[in-house]
Amino acid sequence: MATYVWEKYNYTQVESWSVIFQDDESWKSYDSDSSETFGSTYSINSDGIISLAGTIRTLDGYDIDESVVGQYFDCVGDRISRVIRADIGGNYCRIKYEDGYPDMSYDYKKGSYIGTVTSTSSTTYPKNGISGDYWYVYKGTVSPPSAPSTITVPGGTIYSSTPVDISWSASTDPDGDLSGYELERQLDGSGSFTQIYRGSARSYQDTIPAGTHTSVIYRVRAYDSKGNYSSYCTGPVRFVINNTAPTTPGSITVPDTIRGGTDVAISWAAATDADDNLDGYIVERSYNGGTSWSQIYQGRATSTTSTVPFGTATVMFRVQAYDTAGAKSGWRTSANKTVVNNRAPAAPPSISVPLSPAGGESLSVTWTA
Repeated sequence: MATYVWEKYNYTQVESWSVIFQDDESWKSYDSDSSETFGSTYSINSDGIISLAGTIRTLDGYDIDESVVGQYFDCVGDRISRVIRADIGGNYCRIKYEDGYPDMSYDYKKGSYIGTVTSTSSTTYPKNGISGDYWYVYKGTVSPPSAPSTITVPGGTIYSSTPVDISWSASTDPDGDLSGYELERQLDGSGSFTQIYRGSARSYQDTIPAGTHTSVIYRVRAYDSKGNYSSYCTGPVRFVINNTAPTTPGSITVPDTIRGGTDVAISWAAATDADDNLDGYIVERSYNGGTSWSQIYQGRATSTTSTVPFGTATVMFRVQAYDTAGAKSGWRTSANKTVVNNRAPAAPPSISVPLSPAGGESLSVTWTA
């Protein structure tokens, strides 16, 4: 289905005036964006004020403003029929009076650009004009993007509390303005789908909350910059096994003093698992205050060692537990420790001892620095 597009603008009423004179049964009009003289006596300037022989005066002592629109005024023998708003130039809308006078108008000027609006109907907004509080300019039609042709969900059973990698194929857009994708999830085969991702990537890692869920379905659709959506690409039903992640280890222990170039012993408190399927621990190390981490251990023990290179400024460690379903606990992190970088002095290059020391005598031993 085609989508119709308009540009949306603010607009303002033009703050200028027109005066219509009656002279010998003919009508003469004046707009305040130009300069005009009626006969040799009367003229009107850009401020909407009648001038008499070069002297500025108002119409019978009145300023020309909204209070005199549609009223009659005499000025030195000539009759001014009425005062109306006038077009300064550019865009305007016209409202015709049906009272026997020449066409008169309130004029409006298109203002600042707001953005684009769309509709599936070509008559929602005017082609080029005002509707309500805004000015619309019709720009044509756009088409929605194609739906992703495939969505990939891990086969077999999915465990709650365990990350699930979802991916999908790319869409195309005939107008070249594809913006991204929306991924939705439905649990237990009933109820509405819930959006879990919106963005330009074509993959997402989801985690189903622990509970009593029995199945899950994923679906994805594409969208463009005009607000058009493709149809959905829906994945297969996957059964869910409810699994609770292990608890976070209660503590992690590292030495108070860590020396560069030496081994550091790290230990942690054991985690527990409500499903009795605790499988092990992962330990990571950071040299930059936790900005980035690298794994140094994975296994079932509750301690390990790590060599901290000489010259390292700071070091910190963290540990998490995982179970046989792949669910992981939170991290338990140590304090950021300052590393002491101090080398032992070199051994003296030589030592001298007498060749034949006598028993009971003092022995002189010397060495080089």
